[in-house]
Amino acid sequence: GEVSRCLDEAWNRGFEIQFKPHLDFENNFPRGLARFRPDSRYISQLFSEFVEWVGNRNDSIGHAPVGSVRVVLSAEQELSTALNPEAWTSAALALRERLDMAGVSRPMLPIGLNMAALRIAAQKDCGSYADLLDQIDFMSPSVYEDWSQVHRGEDQIRRGLDRALARQMRAWSWHEGTCEGALSRLTQLSWVVGEFGVGPSLRYSMYWGRGIESLPRDPESLAEYELNRRQLYKNLIEHLKKRPRWEQVYIWTNNIHDPVGVSASPDGTAQDVHDDPTIADLFRSYQAWNCH
Repeated sequence: GEVSRCLDEAWNRGFEIQFKPHLDFENNFPRGLARFRPDSRYISQLFSEFVEWVGNRNDSIGHAPVGSVRVVLSAEQELSTALNPEAWTSAALALRERLDMAGVSRPMLPIGLNMAALRIAAQKDCGSYADLLDQIDFMSPSVYEDWSQVHRGEDQIRRGLDRALARQMRAWSWHEGTCEGALSRLTQLSWVVGEFGVGPSLRYSMYWGRGIESLPRDPESLAEYELNRRQLYKNLIEHLKKRPRWEQVYIWTNNIHDPVGVSASPDGTAQDVHDDPTIADLFRSYQAWNCH
């Protein structure tokens, strides 16, 4: 199927993979506010093809570094996980059982959560939420910051990622009655950047409340954007070479462009993908450095 073909393409090119299916609801209802309880159909419909792919690739995955393939159980469903921790724990166990049967056991293929909601969990069922986190191997929050200050160099990335992590921890710990057991468990998990957002504006990496933006139309502004974007990725790679707490960073391009090139159509309404040699070389050099 389409999922398997995409996974094969990424794996054959040497990419690390994080499989993170998102649920969509009618009338654009925010999935973060959904209260549904996952059941066997949730695991079957969202993860069956991924598990089958893992089974077909279990030998190569087994010989790859731990975390080369990851899967996110719940993406942007923090209210659902907080209100139904026992159901999500069962879902995590069911997914792990399927992965075990496919020949890839814990910890070779980690299971993660995109977001946590300890403030809500503390009011609901703190103990069960901590039990859920016992079945989780990593946290994978989305990081959408102002990335426009490219002149700051590597420090730009460090500040942005530190700010994102501190904001999440403050949100969890400032609330009276925060789930201390779950908070302690969170500090022990590994962390990856699930979505490093880079959009058509480096200052506003996402669209929330702003409509879908397009890249600059005039050649001069587009050229400036491309230069700044190259510097941003250079800063990111320099930061990753320092082996920060964040184990991995997954680049999210917001359906605007691929991670190694940008271009705008003549009328500015759609973007064509083309290879940016400078950024491509940056990623190749980092991959070579990382492998040695």
